[in-house]
Amino acid sequence: MRKTILTGVVTFAVVSILALTVIEKLLIKSEVQYLADAYKPPAIAMPLPDAPPVTVPKIVKYTVAYRDTLGDIAAKYNTPWQRIYNKNTVMQGPADLKTGEEIIIPAPDEILADRPVPSSLVASATGVDISQNPAPAPAKASIASTSSKGNLYTPGNCTWYVKSKRPDLPNNLGNADTWVIRARAQGMPTGSIPRVGAVGQRGIHVVYVERINSNGTITISEMNYRGLYQITWRTLPANYFTYIY
Repeated sequence: MRKTILTGVVTFAVVSILALTVIEKLLIKSEVQYLADAYKPPAIAMPLPDAPPVTVPKIVKYTVAYRDTLGDIAAKYNTPWQRIYNKNTVMQGPADLKTGEEIIIPAPDEILADRPVPSSLVASATGVDISQNPAPAPAKASIASTSSKGNLYTPGNCTWYVKSKRPDLPNNLGNADTWVIRARAQGMPTGSIPRVGAVGQRGIHVVYVERINSNGTITISEMNYRGLYQITWRTLPANYFTYIY
């Protein structure tokens, strides 16, 4: 019987040891899992792809100079004056220009809402006075009625038109911006005082003087101010041009 009791004690001891071993392993596993959860490294944020660059259209501004008209400014930027007027909605009319103020030149592809302009105000913007300087009679306005014999300038341009009005002018005056210089070099009289029948030059444009007005202005006719082959009449200050007589 003593042997049986001893065997039981040994068996109990072995079972207890095995049980403790299992419990210890479970505790170690639990502690390792706890530590792994407690000290889990933070997630690394992946950088977002760069957004495509946003192209901001460049704003073109112009500072109004003394005696500028909307037509003058439009010619500098090769755009109709109506687009500049439509863009600058703060303008009360096409003549609402103040020396030193800035106006915005619209982009070529910019869509603008039309702003109606009374015909009586067009002259102040472009120099074309519809009420006081009506279009000439058809015979006078007709291109076919003006002489182009010996005219080697490009048809439809201002130089071609003025040469047609003044067939005595040589064909070697070049582009409009060189007319006065080349005429003077060839001995032709030039000056700053207008005369009926004289040629006026300003920048890259030439005109024909039709009338001298008593208020210090002149009435001129021209071609290609609005478009090829288009003849327009304008009233402008006498000192606006340099003249070839």
